Amino acid sequence: MSFAPIVVGSGLAGWSILTRTRETQQAAFDRSPVIAGDVAAFKEKISSIETSDQLLDDRRLLRVALGAFGLDSDINNRAFIKKVLDSDPADERSFANRLSDKRYLSLAQTFGFTGTEGPQVSGSAVSGDLKERLKDVATPDDLLSDPVLLRLTLKTFGLESDEKNTYFLRSVLESDPADPTSFANRLSDPKYLKMTTALDFANRGAVEVGLSGFVAEFEAAAGTLGTVDDLLKNERLLNATLDVFGLDRSNDIFLRDVLTSDLTDETSFVNQLPDKRYKALSGAFNFGGPAVTGETRAETFVAAVADKLKTITEPRQVISDLAVRDATEDFFGLDEAFAPYGVDILGRRALLDRILTSDPTDPKSFVGLSPDKRYYAASRAFGFNIPERTERAYPDGFADQITRRYADRQFEIGVGNSDQSMRIALSLERELTSIAESGSSAAAQWYTVMSSPPLRQAFETVFNFPSSFAALDVDQQLSRFMERSEATFGTSKVSDFVNSDKLDELTRRFLMFSAIGTAQSGFTPASAALSILSRGAS
Repeated sequence: MSFAPIVVGSGLAGWSILTRTRETQQAAFDRSPVIAGDVAAFKEKISSIETSDQLLDDRRLLRVALGAFGLDSDINNRAFIKKVLDSDPADERSFANRLSDKRYLSLAQTFGFTGTEGPQVSGSAVSGDLKERLKDVATPDDLLSDPVLLRLTLKTFGLESDEKNTYFLRSVLESDPADPTSFANRLSDPKYLKMTTALDFANRGAVEVGLSGFVAEFEAAAGTLGTVDDLLKNERLLNATLDVFGLDRSNDIFLRDVLTSDLTDETSFVNQLPDKRYKALSGAFNFGGPAVTGETRAETFVAAVADKLKTITEPRQVISDLAVRDATEDFFGLDEAFAPYGVDILGRRALLDRILTSDPTDPKSFVGLSPDKRYYAASRAFGFNIPERTERAYPDGFADQITRRYADRQFEIGVGNSDQSMRIALSLERELTSIAESGSSAAAQWYTVMSSPPLRQAFETVFNFPSSFAALDVDQQLSRFMERSEATFGTSKVSDFVNSDKLDELTRRFLMFSAIGTAQSGFTPASAALSILSRGAS
């Protein structure tokens, strides 16, 4: 049996009843056959959707996808929606980016059929836009002092209710996710640890991975690596070193035994290990071998590649540069690995070429099939033939959040069938938050309001603009919106309306003026309100 949202009364009284009963009504609405069926179908099938055409071919899935963004009316505009879905959100010239209605851009960003990000949804990970905005946020206090960015961050991880709990959030954000005794690790809700891990303020300035990361950390530690303890205490260099060999972090006792082994002693600890990458690791620093004059293998390797990493883009550049080639073979232990084959210099070059042109992510590649993992380490470190990720993976929670948006908007449509003003009021928080989170300029945010029919109606009603207002030049409209907002709410910034007090004031004014305008069509909202206020004051 279908359930239609119940709206009792209008204006502020009706709004009060609707907000009190919203949760119960929404739950009943979600159980309606059409909504429940659409949600179930989307959750079941979305993981199999690889292209925009596949989504467009499934009308039920398309209905949910468009409905989640309030674009229900476009369901028959296949050619138009295909152009939207195939737009690259990162390309400012793409079709979706050129549309004034930014709901289309949000649709393209979320499904990510084109571009490098893939499917995105708040809560699955830190989105590209949020990552960009968080780059300059160095400490928890920096984030806590930016209400818009904090709100966006908390929303991403489903923690909006903690927005006002500054002390608690600071303790969460300062936690080290790698420390099992840290505050975030001891909380029962895993969302806090997920946020802490993603932001990782405790370890900001984390080690860059790959060869460049190792070279940078090694150069930073120059002259400080006299003993194995010096390396073990230098967490950044140790992690970068293990990464360049493709090794997982082990306990310090094991690593100490590896690093202090004498490679010339066949019975030493590292020589008994089947994974020869540990032997290469030990040889790179030579903490346990006989004293040698000159540089260690690590020092020689870093000296050879440090100034050339940015220009080395293909295997032949390694092979043709004698210093780089020899240092690479020594550092990764390839000289020893090649020895049993008795190959000459040309044979060594050919083997190195096969290693560097191999795909280390493919278990059937040359290095993938080789039992000597030193081949894999060298291939992975340079990464010349690691393919770009092409498979389409929907993040955890994608279907849940899209269907939640869909159900919420369908509920709003149902409310609008009884009272359109109530529908607009229900959407204000979501729409204004979305604009504030965009990070665009104050003027750009107002232009977005002006291009959104429901938001435009809300502000024009509150500001008592006449119907002829839309005929003004857009720059004049912008000035009027900002001036009237400053006079009415004490701010000319759309982003300030994410503040619960200002949002509540906007909602109440909109509903009050809408109700007055409906009941007394012969009066303007402003004159009617003044009349009521005058009677109340007398």
